[in-house]
Amino acid sequence: MKFSLIMATYGRSKEIENFLISIKNQTYKNFELILIDQNEDDKAYRVIKEFLNDFKIIYFKVNFKGLSKARNYGINYISGDIIAFPDDDCEYPNNLLENVKNFFENNNFEILGGMAIDRSTNKETVNRWLKFSSIINSINILRTITASCLFIKNKNKSDIYFDENFGVGSNFPSSEEMDLIFRLLKKGYKGYFERKIFIYHPYKEDSKERAYYYGIGMGAFFRKHLKNDLKLIFPFVENLIIRPIGGMILNVLRKEKFLKNYYGFKGRWKGFLNYDN
Repeated sequence: MKFSLIMATYGRSKEIENFLISIKNQTYKNFELILIDQNEDDKAYRVIKEFLNDFKIIYFKVNFKGLSKARNYGINYISGDIIAFPDDDCEYPNNLLENVKNFFENNNFEILGGMAIDRSTNKETVNRWLKFSSIINSINILRTITASCLFIKNKNKSDIYFDENFGVGSNFPSSEEMDLIFRLLKKGYKGYFERKIFIYHPYKEDSKERAYYYGIGMGAFFRKHLKNDLKLIFPFVENLIIRPIGGMILNVLRKEKFLKNYYGFKGRWKGFLNYDN
């Protein structure tokens, strides 16, 4: 079983080195890294070239921007049985690929989702993860999927592509992985969220700007798919109405937390209202 790891990078170099060290140290060695460099300079490549003799790296320097566009570009060159999309600032635990391989060999699923953990604190980087492992479905999809710890069987390569309207550098700068997995579930793929599977990803302090920015993608995701699966009404109501409004009410005397909820609410509804089916 071979892994194809597709990484798009922009504006980072030291973080890439940390990731490359982490995959060099994997206990399971049958993988390739397809790296799409969107930087104008060669800082990232100067790091990457130090690892060219350690494992298979397929490197592309491109003149376009956009996370989903870069990942789609990389998908064209995969040769593996399992596809993954690590972020350029994440790291893999040494036994991650071996654990993922064992999961797929012993379970009848085409999708495996895991968590992101902050290495310095050993805590979950977001508080939205399900508290138990579970089959992935329309209702829990927002609580079981993150692109950097997502593994998909290469059953039919034409099924696996990102909507380039979603993701960093696009009109709706998040939720590209939810969109992908929702479409795959509709095609009959079966997915599982396993809490024992995780990657390391640094915790980023939430802010009103970040809440707004990522909220736009979430709102657009619901606008795109709500008509195709009425079960999405449950996470729609939870995430576009109950949580942000409840958060504003509970934090009315806490300015920063109130503003995070307000801007999250504003961003989600902007995405929902502006997405054109």
